[in-house]
Amino acid sequence: MAAPVIEQVQQSSNDTNTTSHDLKVPVSMTNDNLLLMIFAHDDSESSDFVWPASGAQYNEFGLFKPGVVGLEFGWRVIDGSEADFNITSSVEQSAHWGLEISGAIDPDTQAPEVSTGASGDSAAADSDSITPTGGSKDYLMISVAVLNNGDATFTVYPTNCPDTQNTYNTGGGNGIAAAFCSDGVTGASFDPDAYTNSSNNWAALTIAIHPPAAGGDKPGFPISLFSHAQRQSPLLRM
Repeated sequence: MAAPVIEQVQQSSNDTNTTSHDLKVPVSMTNDNLLLMIFAHDDSESSDFVWPASGAQYNEFGLFKPGVVGLEFGWRVIDGSEADFNITSSVEQSAHWGLEISGAIDPDTQAPEVSTGASGDSAAADSDSITPTGGSKDYLMISVAVLNNGDATFTVYPTNCPDTQNTYNTGGGNGIAAAFCSDGVTGASFDPDAYTNSSNNWAALTIAIHPPAAGGDKPGFPISLFSHAQRQSPLLRM
């Protein structure tokens, strides 16, 4: 069983202080793939970031607000109705990515998991280790980090996360810099190496995306042939 794969990435940001953060999703996505939204922001302790209550529905997870920066995430199964959307807050800056991921387990069965989170003030932002539910599998592991300075930079990514390396900084001392990278990993746990970055306050964590369960289709009834909406039918869950 192969690890899930990031098919495409859509980056967006709010480079000046705002109360409405504009998140963009990838275009021409494939139904039943997983859409993962990464949302990095500043001033985490004083802000309440509100995801859409209707329309663009996301399952929020991994909220990590250890100090002056924060990370939040949301997922949904792609059904063709996805559109750009807004997250509201007090006056902040932010950077965000939408990731289309193929080959993941139905998240209603096993949702993406996130590590506890780590934070510090150094030139080595270091997302902590994760031991996902279910033991050794072919996971997609994603390391995410944010720095409390819009002029800061990430100069080296974690050595053991060589794929899909992305970084963005909003500019200015009141903003943020954020980065993520990934790798397909076989094992029961994973600990990403540290970034090399401008010395600043940082927050970082690790996300695990599960592959489908071995033999997940019921004998004689190939669930994978049906859409996510169809799989919710009681007839398919007998």
